[in-house]
Amino acid sequence: MAAAPKPKEAVMPKLWERVQSRLRDNKRGIERSSAKHPSLLAGHLETSDGQKLIPSHAVKRGRRYRYYIEQRLVRDDGVGTKGARYAAEEVEKAVLAILRRFLNSPAEVVAALAIGALSRRDEDTRRPSQNAV
Repeated sequence: MAAAPKPKEAVMPKLWERVQSRLRDNKRGIERSSAKHPSLLAGHLETSDGQKLIPSHAVKRGRRYRYYIEQRLVRDDGVGTKGARYAAEEVEKAVLAILRRFLNSPAEVVAALAIGALSRRDEDTRRPSQNAV
């Protein structure tokens, strides 16, 4: 019985290298946290009306409760301000479940890659040529 191909061998080499390059680029400048439970989605969430959600926490009886809250709640101590607060663990579990479903569906992954390739190709055709005079 033949061994399963390694992930690198299962994907076209050029695509593999592009993905690895992008991952390396994305890693640069990221601060590593020593938090026991880091906020995985920090900087990536917003409400339906465009309000940024930022990580926050409260400590009650020695237990730390993590939240994603609207950024406006921390301005001026949020006194009298109404805004969204979401339990971080629930939000992160929901996002991970969606990611698992997506990544376990080869058809969806291929479709997403194709859409990304098409949009990049469209961007390339709209950009003025570097060699144009």
